[in-house]
Order: sequence, then C-alpha cells, then structure tokens
Amino acid sequence: QQEESQQDDVSSTLINSEAINTDDCDNFKDSPFTKLNGKLSDCLEYILDITIGYPNGKPLDLPNIVHGFRNPCQTYLFYRLYRSSEVPRDSESLTRWLYDRFFEKEKLLEEFYRTGTFPCGSSATLPTVVQQDLLRFLLIHLFFVTSTYVHYQLILMLINYSNVMYVYLLSNS
Repeated sequence: QQEESQQDDVSSTLINSEAINTDDCDNFKDSPFTKLNGKLSDCLEYILDITIGYPNGKPLDLPNIVHGFRNPCQTYLFYRLYRSSEVPRDSESLTRWLYDRFFEKEKLLEEFYRTGTFPCGSSATLPTVVQQDLLRFLLIHLFFVTSTYVHYQLILMLINYSNVMYVYLLSNS
C-alpha cells in the first residue's frame, strides 16, 4: 500500500512537472516503436537521449534561429545511450521508464542551471565546442541557390519543349 502511494506521488510529481509533456508519453505508447511485437532489438540497437541546456535557461526560439537576432551563445547537449534491450516492451512499464527518464532530465537540468555543467561520470567524454564555419555555411547555401536556379531553368526548358512539340504535332495533323 505504501509503495503504491509512493509511486503515485512520483507519478503525480512527474505529470505536474513543467518540462514534461505527458501527451508525448501517451502518444509513444501507440507509436510504431511499440508495434514491433518485441522485435525492437532486431531493428534498433540503441536509443539516444539528448538533454539540451540553454544559457540562463532561455531556449532559442524559431525567430531567433531563423533571423539570428540573438547574440551567439553556447548551447549544451548532454547525450545518453540506452540499449534497446533495456527498454520495457509493455505499455505500463514503458510509460514508467519514460517518466523515469524525464525525472532524470529534471535533475540534470537543475544541476546544469545551478552549476553550469551537466553531472557526468568519469567515463564521460569531455565537452567539445562545435565551431560554426561561416565560409562552409555560405558555400552550402550558394550551392543550394545555384541548384535551385538550374532546376528551375531545366523545368522551364522542358515546359517550353513540350509546348513546341504540342504545336508541331497539331500543325502536322
């Protein structure tokens, strides 16, 4: 009785947590992931869990990402791998497992925002800074724009050719 009460307390704590969207857990139960009839290990070896830490707890929003209004900042990604064999198969256990992961994420983020680093063991890989290369960014976009222009011209040429052929066929009949 006491154990069930403790589980309900943990569940209600998780459900009321601001960072957890319980709809995602409910949707996950009906996902293709659970419809593999226990064949998950044949399809998937690992599950990658990523926790994102933003400076001062302020996440980047879409307008800032698209327009670049926000000053450059460091965003921290904390990765964890779980073997698919560790993930429960039945719906109730899977939901509990997901809630446990979310609860761990809450603790990780609390520690991150308190200390500025994610807690990790001795086997963890040291953090690395990913530098954005402006030249690479410009070259990729230049290629995309050029490719779009070439394809647009190709489509126009094909439309023009089909119109010429249509007129030619009409004039010969």
